[in-house]
Amino acid sequence: MARLLAVCGGLGGQAIEGLLVAQMHDRADTSPRYLRFHADFVARFGRAPGYHAVAAHDAVTVLADALVRRKPGETPRQAVLQHGPYQG
Repeated sequence: MARLLAVCGGLGGQAIEGLLVAQMHDRADTSPRYLRFHADFVARFGRAPGYHAVAAHDAVTVLADALVRRKPGETPRQAVLQHGPYQG
C-alpha cells in the first residue's frame, strides 16, 4: 500500500486518500507451501513473485490436482469443479 501511494500519491493527491487496494494473495504468508514456492521462484528468477506469478502457479496447481483426482470420463473442467476446494 505504501508503495502504491508513493507512486500514485503525486498523481491522485487527496483523491486517493483512504484508498483500499485488494490483493489476491498474502505476501507475508508463512505457510510452508508458499515459502517453498517463494524460495523456488526467487532462486529461478532472482526476484519475488508478483500477482501474475502467484495466480499462474495457483491455476496450474488446481488443474494438476484435479487431473490426478478426476474420475474416468470426466472432462478437465468437470474435474476442477468436482474435486475442490483447492489450497491456494
